[in-house]
This record gives sequence, C-alpha cells and structure tokens, in this order.
Amino acid sequence: MTTSTSWRPFCMVSLALMMGTMGTALASPLYPLYQALWHLVPSQITYIFVAYMFGCLATLLFLGRTSNSIGYLRTLQVGLVFISIGLVISAYASDALILSLGRFIIGIASGLMTTSALLGLMYTMPKSHQQIAPQLSSII
Repeated sequence: MTTSTSWRPFCMVSLALMMGTMGTALASPLYPLYQALWHLVPSQITYIFVAYMFGCLATLLFLGRTSNSIGYLRTLQVGLVFISIGLVISAYASDALILSLGRFIIGIASGLMTTSALLGLMYTMPKSHQQIAPQLSSII
C-alpha cells in the first residue's frame, strides 16, 4: 500500500512540468497585441513563433542528454530559470527582434523542461503504479 508521501516527488515534478508549460505559453496570446502595437505583418508573427520552435528544436537536438549529465531535477531548475529570463526579455521587448530572442530562450526552456520532466515523472512514479507511468505522464 502506498502512502501520500510516496506520491510527493511525483507531484512536485508534475507541478514543475505544468508551471514550465504554462510559462512557455504565456506570450502566445499576446501576439495580436504586439502586432497592433508594433504594426507587424503576419509573416513577422510567424518569424517570432519560428524563433520559439528553433529554440525547442536546438534543445532537443543538442541538449537532449542534459538530464542524463546533470540530472532531471537540476535540468528542471535550469529550465525554470530560462523560462524566467525569456519572459523578462519578452516583457521588456521593444521590437520584434528582441521578442524573438525572448521566445528563442523560452523555446530552449521548453525543450529542457519537457525532456527532463518526463524523465523525472518516470523515476518518481511509485512502484505500485509503474505499469501506468506512460499514460499518467502523457496526461500531465
């Protein structure tokens, strides 16, 4: 029989994943505001989104093994720091180029958070529920 304390690490990693996912998506609903404020054409909005995707892709290609090197918990912490930096840059962006830089950094954070959190969820899952670990991870 499992106790609630055996679920605590799993819940904490789940919370970090949810916070990270929400943090990476914060700027997306603001694109129409940026478009109106800076008089951006739709292709520029696309370039800003592409900067985010390049950050994700670069992380998955070149930093995908970071969790193996420094551990999933440290990688989650690094990801949360990158999200914070990217959000600050995005909040104080004065043009589309600076916003793209912020979104690129957030893309890096998104890749770090996703890979390390899913690995962490697998490691922290109580033994009694290991058979449903993939389903729970995908739901979270």
